[in-house]
Amino acid sequence: SSFFILQQDIMWYLRRKGSQANDEKTRSVVRYALETIIKLMAPFSPHICEELWERFGHKGFISVERWPDVQPSLIDERSELSEELVKGVIGDTSEILKVTGISPSKIYYYTSPRWKWEVYLTLLGLLESGVDPKSLIREAMKNPAIRSKGGAAAKFISAISPSIVTMPKDQRRKILSTGILDESEILSKNLQFLSEYFRSQVDVLSGESPGYDPKRKAEQALPMRPAIYIEGS
Repeated sequence: SSFFILQQDIMWYLRRKGSQANDEKTRSVVRYALETIIKLMAPFSPHICEELWERFGHKGFISVERWPDVQPSLIDERSELSEELVKGVIGDTSEILKVTGISPSKIYYYTSPRWKWEVYLTLLGLLESGVDPKSLIREAMKNPAIRSKGGAAAKFISAISPSIVTMPKDQRRKILSTGILDESEILSKNLQFLSEYFRSQVDVLSGESPGYDPKRKAEQALPMRPAIYIEGS
């Protein structure tokens, strides 16, 4: 499955590059990724990989090439989470459009308030420290800042708990090490991409004080899961 995930990542990268998909820098990144995949597949499919290696212009045998090393300098967890946010927004929006049959004229995204992010990170930290998931609300409410939110905090913890309890540990640690994401900034930088994707106007509003929120969707915003309101044409 990892092999197919890598292919999907390359296709997603090319789609995100848009009009720059054929420029020299993009092509060099894709070539690097493909050559790495070929090296990884060589022990399992040696003949086809030797042929592919030759087609990439290499003279020697891939079987004697150095096995790819992990390069920490190329890992950017904040960028990874930012892309996950964009992908998640696209997936959730697409599902709403599919279920409702709406032809969108404008899509509104309401990002999670900072206090929800702070509670979210606290909950992840509690789970990472070994707290029993059944005790999350009780343990979290010991924090004065969270307790000051009262029922809103309890409601939020109940809503978010199922997803964070089942979250893979490596994902949990990635989010903890990255900290609060500025969802508004990330989505705002991708307005053109989202608008072209859905062929609709797109606006990003803060869940803290959205201004325009006719269906009170903002209160449903969760970290990494902006609330969505769609107006049809």
